[in-house]
Amino acid sequence: GKPPVDPWLPEVCNRIEAASKPVVAALHGNALGGGFEVALAAHYRVALKTTRLGLPEVTLGILPGAGGTQRAPRLAGADLALDMMLSGKPKRADAPEIAVFVDSLIEGDLRDGAVRFAQELVQRGAGPRRTSESNIGLADPIAYQQAVAEQRKIARNRPEIAPREIVSCVEAAGLLPFEQGLAFERAAFETCVQSDQSAALRHAFFAERRAARFPELKTG
Repeated sequence: GKPPVDPWLPEVCNRIEAASKPVVAALHGNALGGGFEVALAAHYRVALKTTRLGLPEVTLGILPGAGGTQRAPRLAGADLALDMMLSGKPKRADAPEIAVFVDSLIEGDLRDGAVRFAQELVQRGAGPRRTSESNIGLADPIAYQQAVAEQRKIARNRPEIAPREIVSCVEAAGLLPFEQGLAFERAAFETCVQSDQSAALRHAFFAERRAARFPELKTG
């Protein structure tokens, strides 16, 4: 409910992606929401097998607002991207379908593995690989639009605003240039965040977290 403050996450992601040198994101633990959006803006991604990736914003009545609705479909297509955004459920980095997001699964020390991966990039002369320029997930436009249409039918029968806006944003990713898609996403995000639904869900979320810290719950 507070106004955004610098550094503004969408701009951080855009600056990471625009970097002239390859950027490698090393992922562990839970890379969810904005954390995953930062990783999507990086040029390459490595992760421990147990890392969980996800875009759970729908559970707060909002949508990924730092380019997630535009970058994820460009790598994974509409079907997987919509599944992650509409369910809000995280997936392990070693899940077969998540290979489209992760360039290498690291065994052992993550930092050492990420450095080795970066050194290999340098040795083979690899440069930045910008997700905004990817068309891997857009390669089959018919299947893409079919996935959008199927999820739109489902979202139409849901009372929440966010699922419908998510579907529209993913559709925009397949139809609009990247910059226009980001503008579309920003407008949809504002629609969601200003809704009573989102305000109620966010209030419930933070209330539950505060409740867990009541000193009366401590024992002994």
